[in-house]
Amino acid sequence: MNGCIFDFPLLGNSVFAFPSDEIGIFVSRQLQNYVKKTVNVNSGDWEIEIFNRDVVKTFNEAVEKRLYVSRNFKMDDGRIVLDNLEYICTPNSIRIKYIQNKTIIFQGKQIVKKFLCLNEEMKYRNNSGVFYNRYLFPLLSAYAACYGYYCIHGSLIRLKDKNIVLAGLDGVGKSTMANSLSSEEGDILADNIVMFNGITALNFNIAMRIDSDTESKYQTVLKFNGFKEILPDNIGFGEVIVDRFYNLIRDQKRKTPHVEEISENAVIWTLFLNTAPEIERANRLMAPWGYICSDGRKEEKTMRIKIFNLYIPENGLAMAKEIIKNGC
Repeated sequence: MNGCIFDFPLLGNSVFAFPSDEIGIFVSRQLQNYVKKTVNVNSGDWEIEIFNRDVVKTFNEAVEKRLYVSRNFKMDDGRIVLDNLEYICTPNSIRIKYIQNKTIIFQGKQIVKKFLCLNEEMKYRNNSGVFYNRYLFPLLSAYAACYGYYCIHGSLIRLKDKNIVLAGLDGVGKSTMANSLSSEEGDILADNIVMFNGITALNFNIAMRIDSDTESKYQTVLKFNGFKEILPDNIGFGEVIVDRFYNLIRDQKRKTPHVEEISENAVIWTLFLNTAPEIERANRLMAPWGYICSDGRKEEKTMRIKIFNLYIPENGLAMAKEIIKNGC
């Protein structure tokens, strides 16, 4: 089986095993910033292997203590099953496998044979689902377990030495705003999925989707069906303290954008407000591990974040962008 070694922030080297060249190409394109080298692997029954000592320790301790923090947990002989994921805990690594019902697999293969060979868009969606469910979300669970991260639907940008999260519902203009700000004097540190723990966010740049006619300073890695994937190449910032958090809200009644500061604690509720399907699935998987991480940390941390609601009227993104720039 083909595979690839990735060097991820905080986690270091991890190996992904791919069932086909097509999946390998798709996943490696999304994570191109972190590709170290391709390898031949004999994976057996795993798809991800993580060697980070903190990750290995956390998962093995969960097995030893039999920490049933979720009704979806099953533990037996060094293995943890959570929803569709099986974690195989060894002294030197954690192997993660995505499990599917055999009936569903058979039915799915028939559907794939019927449609994917005829429809490139369906093929892209299928590969995207494999990337999220079998590779990205399991990887994110390691970040939750060791660093207490959960996912925010938005963008993380660095502007005038300030780290800013732009959150909001689909279509509100988060990625457009982030790309526009980056083209002038900022940098994108994460998009679509922002790992955040209430204080810090992680610079984790995977391929980013924007409209094909949108200009960007970043490399285009794919053009397809009216959109393109670009690859923000800033990967050296690691964990950054978030200075400002803007919750972008569409307001059809206003003629000009309006901003108001709200309570720091409101940042927690954006976890539930700004969900896209992939964010909801990721957080559902990450929640038990994040809880285990919090249980193991005794130090006190205090939020020092300013959070704002930014109300944006129709065609008001340009004016809203100026508010964000002037707020830095």
